[in-house]
Amino acid sequence: MASLVQGNNNSLVSKIRAIDPYLKKEQEQAVEKLLLGDDVLAILPTGFGKSRIFQAYSRVKDNEMNGCSVVLVIAPLSSIIDDQITALKSSGYPATDVKFLQHEDLDRCDFKVLFSSAENVLTTKFQDHLLNRQSELHKRVCCIVVDEAHTVETWTGKRKKRMNSRRKPDDIFRCAFGKLATLRSFCREGTPVLALTGTADGMTQKTICEQLIMKTPHIINISPNRKNLRFSVQKCSKSDRHKQLDWLVELVKNVIDKSTEKIPKTIIFCNSLKDIAVVLNYLLLKLGLYAYGRSKKNTPENLVIGIFHSLSWPHCKEQIQQSIRQDGIQRINVASSALSMGVDFPNIRYVINWGPARSLIEQHQEAGRAGRDGTQFHIVICYHGNQLSKCDEDVKNFVKTEGCFRVAAYKPFDKTIAPLTVHHNCCSNCARNCSCQHNGCNIKLPFEDEVIGSEDQVSMTRVVTQEDRKDVENAFLEVFKELSSGQIWFMSWFCCHTLKFLEVLHEICDDISAIDTILEMMQDFDPFFQAEESILDMSEQYNYEFDESDSSNSLDTDEC
Repeated sequence: MASLVQGNNNSLVSKIRAIDPYLKKEQEQAVEKLLLGDDVLAILPTGFGKSRIFQAYSRVKDNEMNGCSVVLVIAPLSSIIDDQITALKSSGYPATDVKFLQHEDLDRCDFKVLFSSAENVLTTKFQDHLLNRQSELHKRVCCIVVDEAHTVETWTGKRKKRMNSRRKPDDIFRCAFGKLATLRSFCREGTPVLALTGTADGMTQKTICEQLIMKTPHIINISPNRKNLRFSVQKCSKSDRHKQLDWLVELVKNVIDKSTEKIPKTIIFCNSLKDIAVVLNYLLLKLGLYAYGRSKKNTPENLVIGIFHSLSWPHCKEQIQQSIRQDGIQRINVASSALSMGVDFPNIRYVINWGPARSLIEQHQEAGRAGRDGTQFHIVICYHGNQLSKCDEDVKNFVKTEGCFRVAAYKPFDKTIAPLTVHHNCCSNCARNCSCQHNGCNIKLPFEDEVIGSEDQVSMTRVVTQEDRKDVENAFLEVFKELSSGQIWFMSWFCCHTLKFLEVLHEICDDISAIDTILEMMQDFDPFFQAEESILDMSEQYNYEFDESDSSNSLDTDEC
């Protein structure tokens, strides 16, 4: 019996290699398990070639089914879907998107790979075809693929729940990603599921498997650690954090003035529309005519800075993506997390986080845009203390560590992680202790020069006891109650925001060196500082938080 099984496995491997002889060991293993009918969770780092797994599987299975197979791929972003369809069609393999299909198209099934958003595969039209056992679609679907499978957790409220978030169930974003398991009951018995992602810690893996009802899945997990990545974490005061971009301004000016080189490609990830506007305006102000490249003609087509978020016009998104892919004019892009998944950008040199990502999974997704050509790239994280209140605990541990930033960033995903041997190429903390004298060891990187500001000139620390914290909280409660003076509108604001204010205050209490820090916080929370509009209106219009939600590209995919 054992020899028979081994013979069958060898036969499968031969079929796979006949289709694609250049698959990596892990890719080949995933295809083999799918062909045996097993569910597979593949956690493979950026640039590994996750899509080649279902492409190779589709071709082998199509041969087995005499040309009558369909692989159903659910992806979160239209940019991912468009790129995949273009790649398959260019090789002569028929692929399409569900959103373009009519009933008669689903009856004919003139495609081998069918892509869709989660929302579109859960429509009545599509489910009726898939459930009908006499339909061609039901007969042909041989595998369900969920790309960027971590969104099953991060976009459905599951991560918020296990991180003890206060997010309410009706705040859940793109709940369709939590309902994909229903597709299994519509397909033929034994149809395997392939879940693909670049980063997933143990709890995320468990959530993915539970949500997709994966039956004893075969898990392939490669460390996301990328040795050509260097972390630099810079804490600064809120009032001076703009100066953390001055090195980039000088770099742009120097490249334009003194060399024929192109400006290194850079993505600046922001957590809100307000931050995108602030960063863009600051760069334009500091660069002046340099913002328009060597021509210095202030016309939109010469602008070296672009912006990208889920509310951008589709043609603007496409222009940005093409510019990044093809070495175009726009070299610096200020973006939301909408630019952090799926799209292949070959030579990004700098990823700047204007405030830490909400989770380490998001952090690694954003870092995954850079360094795909194998050359060294830099992740530069700039933050001020009260931004951490919105982050997962592992993000707080990461940015606050006094040890290796690489180890802190990757430990939840790889227990064996260690600093790089060449310390100065590892992270900003390791670089301080490096004395290897190799090339680059003593070179001071521009984004790690000290930014001197009013609060940085004198560094003060204090030991804050729990009793001290309680006294501060009680004092502010007294202030808020005194201010209310029985006014109903203020009491409404008080109930909604005081607890959040005190939570932030508690988080940064050790770092408060002056009353100015508290006044800055008051500006974020006090309605007197919010012009003439209400708190809710301001939040909606000017300080919309992307969180995971912005990663949807929802305007592109007709999704909810």
